Amino acid sequence: MTKSREQHGGKRAGAGRKPVPPVSVEGAPDMLALLQDIALGKVDASPNQVKAAIAAIRYTHEPVSPAKKKQPAEDSDDPFGLSLRWPFGEAEAE
Repeated sequence: MTKSREQHGGKRAGAGRKPVPPVSVEGAPDMLALLQDIALGKVDASPNQVKAAIAAIRYTHEPVSPAKKKQPAEDSDDPFGLSLRWPFGEAEAE
């Protein structure tokens, strides 16, 4: 290394933010189980509690399946997967 490189650069040991340990939520209630109990009539909850449980599910449970994306038909002759069809039937177009 050149002398200027030694003087001006590089990362210092111990620089930057320290990693934060993840927060464990062992005692937190299961929101999905709570909503199932509300639906079955086992628990009587206020509308605000139901809204809060629905909002919390996004952060505590993964979605069942990823969002479906349209994929072009592989047997199509069009290399770009586009279809240029008239939106109406042929009888309606005339």
